[in-house]
Amino acid sequence: MNSGSFRRPYGLMFHHFHGEGHPKIQGSLSADNLRSIIEFFGLNNILSAEDWHKQVMSGNFNSQQTCLTFDDSLRCQYDIALPILQDYDIKAFWFVYTAPLENKIQ
Repeated sequence: MNSGSFRRPYGLMFHHFHGEGHPKIQGSLSADNLRSIIEFFGLNNILSAEDWHKQVMSGNFNSQQTCLTFDDSLRCQYDIALPILQDYDIKAFWFVYTAPLENKIQ
């Protein structure tokens, strides 16, 4: 499948990564998997979080472009995904799960 043969998502959300001391679990990605995803979509089609937000708010959103999001602020994201984002100079959305900070473990 080539990158033009499917409807592009507005954002790609990531959770668990394995490697570098983080165990492989169901659905986790390796550093190489993340690199492959970035290469598949193409750097010119991945917007920084700020640019994605600006385009959506201005009504000038290009549906061929996407952003990257990281959910739950997991240590494996910081250890494995962040260095890759830095290599590609990609700024992503990072969503922090705050319930544990408020002693509201669910």
